[in-house]
Amino acid sequence: MTNQRMADISALSRRVEDAATVGWVARAKAMGLGADSIAEMGGPRRAVDVLSKALDTGSLTSAGATTAVMAFVENAARSSAFLAMVSDRAFRRVPFDVPLIHSASVPLPDGMIEGGLIAVAELELEGAKLKAESVGTITIASDEAWARIDGPGQSFINGLLQAAVGKAADARMFEALAGTTPIAFTADGTETAVIDALRFAMKAMLTKSGQSLRWVLSPSAAATLSTISADGRISVGPDGGTIFGITAILTDALEPGELALIAASEVAADVIDLSIMRARSASVQLPGGEQISLFQCNMSAVRAVLTFGLVPLADAVMARVTLTE
Repeated sequence: MTNQRMADISALSRRVEDAATVGWVARAKAMGLGADSIAEMGGPRRAVDVLSKALDTGSLTSAGATTAVMAFVENAARSSAFLAMVSDRAFRRVPFDVPLIHSASVPLPDGMIEGGLIAVAELELEGAKLKAESVGTITIASDEAWARIDGPGQSFINGLLQAAVGKAADARMFEALAGTTPIAFTADGTETAVIDALRFAMKAMLTKSGQSLRWVLSPSAAATLSTISADGRISVGPDGGTIFGITAILTDALEPGELALIAASEVAADVIDLSIMRARSASVQLPGGEQISLFQCNMSAVRAVLTFGLVPLADAVMARVTLTE
């Protein structure tokens, strides 16, 4: 009993350390600090170890911190539909760069002999491959914010990183899924029309047993659905919820009034790396066209690059519903 409790405490400690690693590495990159400085500031051992390897690429996986990458994915799942589906393993996990040619036989008859003809389902001879790709984002904060190592300071920086990477990953996910043959439905603001559109979307996507489905909602679509119960079959709020018993996740990557039902188990996806690099000398362009220098404004930035794979395994893996006024 004592040994098991110690093992549990040790595992919990490692998870906490992993969860803090990305934020500390980002802080070190933004401030131009090395491993020794981070250690003196009380940074976790895993972050110190990553920084001590002095990797120019900033790759956490190359530094042996794969568990820190997955901890970041789990923490960012609240602000990203893609990372949420990676975290809860709704997507199908497959090896990278391997032709995903597959099929299954019908039940074999009694007395089946070696060399006999085997009846199978449709066989895709040009199987898709899960290939690594990257999406990056720049996270900017004041030098004072990067220097804060207390709880609020850590939470602020971690939140910025998670939101930025999550939104970029979601945008790329919808680009990839739009390249299949998404099924589109439209509903006006009436409750009956909304429920019918959701029902049609579910009927289109739920085609066989064993599927993992996920609803993904824009914030405005979630606000509309929050007032609809459908006899308890719909329960949606600011933190997501469920629609017809299926998990619903919010994202900023959809247009207002849009939601989608994704056949996640018909999509192969995984995250394999997160790289953090310094961008101190960068300049930024504001929406109005004005350019400012980060250095002159006492601000620093880091570039976070998520390396992942995403490939649909079927022709139609998404149904989109647009709610109109």
